[in-house]
Amino acid sequence: MSSSAAPNVLCIGSALWDIIGRSPIPLPHGADKPGRITRLPGGVALNIAMTLRRLGLAPALLTAVGRDADGDELMALC
Repeated sequence: MSSSAAPNVLCIGSALWDIIGRSPIPLPHGADKPGRITRLPGGVALNIAMTLRRLGLAPALLTAVGRDADGDELMALC
């Protein structure tokens, strides 16, 4: 999370992709039903940092992110 102001809060913890699956009908165990899968940036530290930024603060985030396509995309979104 970058900001023009010097950070005034340090958030330490996870930054990751939340994978959310939804189906319009109930899913019995082992069933194959249509649905949607959504991928959103998440993780406790990232969620807190994003909320603090929306509140006008200048957070910094200390986390570990994989050096692969998923990690690169997560960093770009931050």
